Amino acid sequence: MNKNKLFSTLFGMALLSIGSIAPTAHAQQSWSSLCTSMTADSVNKQKDLFEARNYILRPSDSPSTSFQAKTVKAKNQSLNLSADQFQRITDITASGFLAIFANHHMQGCSKNYYTTELSPLITDLLQGKGYQFNWQNITIIHQNMRAHADSINAKIEGKGENVRIILTFNGLRINNSKTPSILNPDTGTLDFSVPTKAYPLILAFLNKPSQQADIPITLNNLTAQNPETSIKASGTGLLNDRLQAVAVDGHLAIYNLQRIIEVTQNANLRKVSTALILARFAGRGNAEGNMEWNVIWHGSLLKVNNVPIPIW
Repeated sequence: MNKNKLFSTLFGMALLSIGSIAPTAHAQQSWSSLCTSMTADSVNKQKDLFEARNYILRPSDSPSTSFQAKTVKAKNQSLNLSADQFQRITDITASGFLAIFANHHMQGCSKNYYTTELSPLITDLLQGKGYQFNWQNITIIHQNMRAHADSINAKIEGKGENVRIILTFNGLRINNSKTPSILNPDTGTLDFSVPTKAYPLILAFLNKPSQQADIPITLNNLTAQNPETSIKASGTGLLNDRLQAVAVDGHLAIYNLQRIIEVTQNANLRKVSTALILARFAGRGNAEGNMEWNVIWHGSLLKVNNVPIPIW
């Protein structure tokens, strides 16, 4: 795991959330777009509500890859959406989870696809409307990797010129992961804000980088934990078109840091363990047993509690 992936994990773990489908119910439904195909049972499609059982979304470029949920329920406050538009928004959301949790990137999906399909959502957000999504009993499959989660919830709210996205997950388990288990959270919350018009770009960049200006982000709260450790972070920063942090000004706290260092050393993740060792010397302890840092990172300058840290 290199430096950029580490910061992306801590400050950009995910970046997404959106939505799904007229007062009609269907025993089974299939739908295809440029980037994905979807099948589901017991579908209830309305302008402000989408419900389905045995939901399966597959990327067009890799049919063996899938995002599956036993149940899906999505709601919105829009007055402008059709049932089909709401479903498309839901499917685009699920495709983002494929990129975040399975590292599958749909190269054929252009920036224009996301900006066009999500334009009704952007209109709603700029009017202060909100969307909520819930997935239960999730399985994500890509190549030899399988991830399972008890639930994933997403809430999107328009806040003036910005959108606030709150993503929570519970019971996350990743099989055949090359990342040590101590670095894989099983429960977490990601609460962040970005300019509303930049939101489709984030989903687009999950699949295909573009020569786009950096996106400002406010990390209201990041909490990720498992039985061995926990991470808490907040702050502001800039994300590039690969959704890597290129500037950070924030606060970070890690519980059981020494154990993380030992595991990363044993896994031969030398750059990660070296950075953590250096950060440990610059850290300060608190009453909860956490190590804490104030982090400032701009370009080639990285300071942790005002102590410069080498960047390779």
